Amino acid sequence: WNVSRVEDMEFMFSSASAFNSDISSWDVSRVEDMHNMFESATSFNTDLSPWDISSVTTMVNMFESATAFSQTLCWDIPDGATTTNMFFGALSDASSVSSSYSCTSEYTALRALYNSTGGSTAWHTKTNWMDGDACTNSWYGVTCESNLDDRGDFDNVVRLDLERNRLTSTVPTQIGELTDLTSHFLLGQNSLTGTVPTEIGRLTKLSQSLWAHSNQFTGPIPTEVGEIRHLTAQLYLHGNALSMAVPTELGRLGNVTAQFVLDSNSLTSTIPTQL
Repeated sequence: WNVSRVEDMEFMFSSASAFNSDISSWDVSRVEDMHNMFESATSFNTDLSPWDISSVTTMVNMFESATAFSQTLCWDIPDGATTTNMFFGALSDASSVSSSYSCTSEYTALRALYNSTGGSTAWHTKTNWMDGDACTNSWYGVTCESNLDDRGDFDNVVRLDLERNRLTSTVPTQIGELTDLTSHFLLGQNSLTGTVPTEIGRLTKLSQSLWAHSNQFTGPIPTEVGEIRHLTAQLYLHGNALSMAVPTELGRLGNVTAQFVLDSNSLTSTIPTQL
């Protein structure tokens, strides 16, 4: 549906007890009224964070008695918009609207990874994913640490382990938002395709292991991998279809002392002297 000209969606899915379609791509930028929009839509539990709700003036009882709904919505609700009883009777207190640090950066990255790699259809284990907050609700494969700074007390994702979990398709560029990963980033032995995103070079705090082996990645090894200079234990890129030259920038990874593995690819250059 093209709903880009709609201004009023009040009661739109009220009592639609079987409805749970993904409508996150809808253009709702002109909608002003969403009150009781999903009232008693007892099967609905789709993340609507991508919605542009900048024109909305009322969300009163929007998810009232939507007993399956448990999303944390990354929305910046306009000043003056009314949200009375917005989640009254929804599944749990996990249902909320947040513009917090974890929601706008790490949550967004994990959501993009889940959606891009077949989380809802292909993953072997997805316990608690897309239900509430990744840290407080213990999403499968996600490890967090508590921190305190000028933003207050919050949790950071410090480890992500989705090895052998039947991930498919491509790794999204938003993976670069997981800038507080400090120990392990493990995506090995899945069915991932496409290129290794250059944004992986933003994971500069990663200190132990980066595993992307035994997938179906193509294209070059990103030169940006060389920016992960604190990596000390393992870099696994073997068992893919990576091609072209080995980047000289990998020579910046001077702390990798355990295993640096690139075999079983289609790399074409000699080994750079910088390594």
